[in-house]
Amino acid sequence: MMQTLKTEIDYQHALQRLELIFDAPKNSPEDNELEALSLLVYQYEQENYAIDMPNLVEAVKFRMEQLDITQQDFANAINLSNTEVSKIFRNKDNISKKNTILLETTLNSDVFWENLQSQVETKTIWSKIMQYVNTNYLKKVKYIDNNLAINIDKIFNLFQVNSIEELILQQDKPIEAKLFRKSQTSEINKINLITWIKYVEHLARQKEVAMYDINNKDLLLSEMKKIILGNDVILNTEKCLAKYGIKFIVQEKLEKVPVNAVAFWNNNNPVIVMTLRYKDIDIFAFDIFHELGHIFLHLQESDGFIIDYEDKETENVREQEANNFASDALISPILWKEFAEKYYKYTKENINEFAIKANTLPEIIRGRLNKNGFGKRKTSRFRKV
Repeated sequence: MMQTLKTEIDYQHALQRLELIFDAPKNSPEDNELEALSLLVYQYEQENYAIDMPNLVEAVKFRMEQLDITQQDFANAINLSNTEVSKIFRNKDNISKKNTILLETTLNSDVFWENLQSQVETKTIWSKIMQYVNTNYLKKVKYIDNNLAINIDKIFNLFQVNSIEELILQQDKPIEAKLFRKSQTSEINKINLITWIKYVEHLARQKEVAMYDINNKDLLLSEMKKIILGNDVILNTEKCLAKYGIKFIVQEKLEKVPVNAVAFWNNNNPVIVMTLRYKDIDIFAFDIFHELGHIFLHLQESDGFIIDYEDKETENVREQEANNFASDALISPILWKEFAEKYYKYTKENINEFAIKANTLPEIIRGRLNKNGFGKRKTSRFRKV
């Protein structure tokens, strides 16, 4: 390390070195070097560029004002409290040598001001993002962390935008959903809903599945009926749908996002996302076949999102079509009619007997009977997925 600064070149080299080690950890070799080098710079400036204390403080404040930097931001950048900086700015004629060196070093460091301005701009952008995105949810699912600069890039990528202005413009537009409808009874938080939609879109982009071909519909439905009968239903559903080119995702919803499931296109593959609010096997079976109904009957590549809310709107024609598709795919309508006409009272024995004949689970039969008004639903009687 230099013992003295004799020339302007020495001085400039010292300033460059100070910029590199300015944030050195306390009591580290670089911290000791920082203190010694700062003293050399101070001595050289006193001899060659002497600035009286009031002018030094005013010069720093003027630089802050130029760059729209608050006192708190400045204090954080030089590792002092806001109170300490206030005291320095008030007592212009009585500043310690250490703080004088600190102010002079920062005043003459372009890198310091560039970094500080960048930090301030990052905080400003982040504060705007928080008005339009549920960042807490994205932290919960570990999509972002505590690095604001990296988080901003990741959120821009999530929303497929290049700037905060584009993000705000996108959020002010309605969701692209040809079949998007408002929940009839539940309050919806638009920010939460769009954040959730964008996140599941991101999850869909990460998945690799086979090529989708609607001509494989019957094979897919046949395999899915077998999966419902077995164990590891969620895992095997994902594998089966992937085999036939459909991406399947289970993702917890946010507060005031009363979504049961959503279907949409990702490139050339349809996607089904379920929140699994209800884990009873009969509800899962009906819901997955309901979403498959939307894919086969309604979801075209030009459509946006088909969102099924928890309060399903049975008067909606396409919702009813998807309901009928699910019912008929799970149990032959001919067999169901025979069963309904054969018994005036449904017992465990005749339900089990019919389940064998229909090649389905007793829970599927019992769930449909409950839905049709026969008996009171007892959740404990239904296997969980």
